[in-house]
Amino acid sequence: MKEQRKQISDEFGGPVKHEARLKLWLPALEHLKNTLGGKYLKYFTLSGPNAYDVILWKEKGLLEYNGRGFPNVRFCGYDASDIDEATSVLGNTVGINARFEDMILKPYDAKYQAFWDFLPCDVYNLDFCGSWFKNNEPPVSDTFQSIIELINEHVNKEDSGEFLLLLTIRIDKNATNRKVINALKSNLKYNSRNKTFSQIIKSLVAESFDDFVNNSFRDFMLISIPKLIAYQLTKSARRWTAKLVRLDRAFYHRYNRDKGYSYYIGKFVFLIGKEESSLQIKPAFWCPSWYPQFVNESLKLIDIMEIMRDRIPDDTEKDLEMLKNAINAMRNHV
Repeated sequence: MKEQRKQISDEFGGPVKHEARLKLWLPALEHLKNTLGGKYLKYFTLSGPNAYDVILWKEKGLLEYNGRGFPNVRFCGYDASDIDEATSVLGNTVGINARFEDMILKPYDAKYQAFWDFLPCDVYNLDFCGSWFKNNEPPVSDTFQSIIELINEHVNKEDSGEFLLLLTIRIDKNATNRKVINALKSNLKYNSRNKTFSQIIKSLVAESFDDFVNNSFRDFMLISIPKLIAYQLTKSARRWTAKLVRLDRAFYHRYNRDKGYSYYIGKFVFLIGKEESSLQIKPAFWCPSWYPQFVNESLKLIDIMEIMRDRIPDDTEKDLEMLKNAINAMRNHV
């Protein structure tokens, strides 16, 4: 467990992870800030002990810092020592010692009031370290259910607008619930019978669906995760429903030191809007107008960023060094 935590810590402070921050996350946050008229963003994160993301966004002019802390930031973590370390960097910023899943699935617990009173945010950064669908959990895991609940809760707020959801998942067939893999494979087969999606799925699945899953598990998950989230959001019966506006993706390679095999980290940036529900009775086969187009886009394995350690530019290394210096300065200041 200690070795795993060290590996995660090394990754957060490494150039590959930083390249993802700069090339995938940063443009999306800057675009949203401009869309909102240049105001500082309201931000929630699973920050980790060094709060790399929060300090980076401060340095890039995206978050308000008042000299003592970040009034428009909330963060959470289940390890109390991580919260203490993050607080040593973030100062007078509200941190919640909790599992993200508990906080979302137990909204009436007073321990989590500081989060619920803070909604809605402009950006939710859910940078999970592992799979959302672990072998020892039900197929509809707490993590996945929490992601969908968070989206719906945000959208249901009267004063909420478009927002960014940054998601990270470990793409590892050995660490993913087999029932989930089979369900996602069945969903893809079902979609292949729909003329809207049949051609593009045929181009992906050259021989059999089993071969595609076994030999191209990374690609299988990169298309399945957005499609799965999109489908869940079509089932909302609330006054406001989510509308998936844009999707950006990236991945990079990782190596399991303990067990000696490779896997991938997949990163997804969703720009999500909202639309008012209608009282009109819909046929059983109905889906919102954005859904087919979004699924078609998610099925295209193009414009997906591959981040490779031996191709990290010098500018990224320099920016990471400056970020680490800024974090140290913040820790000494607060």
